[in-house]
Amino acid sequence: EYRYRVPGEYGAIDIFTLGSDGEEGGVDSAADIGSWSRD
Repeated sequence: EYRYRVPGEYGAIDIFTLGSDGEEGGVDSAADIGSWSRD
C-alpha cells in the first residue's frame, strides 16, 4: 500500500509505503520506503 503527503516533508509530494508490517519503522522487508530514500 502506497501513501502520499502533499505538501511533502522532503519535496513537493512524498510517496511512501510502511513496508510489510504496515507500521512506521521496521527493518528488512518491514522497512519503510519513501520517494526520498536513496538506499
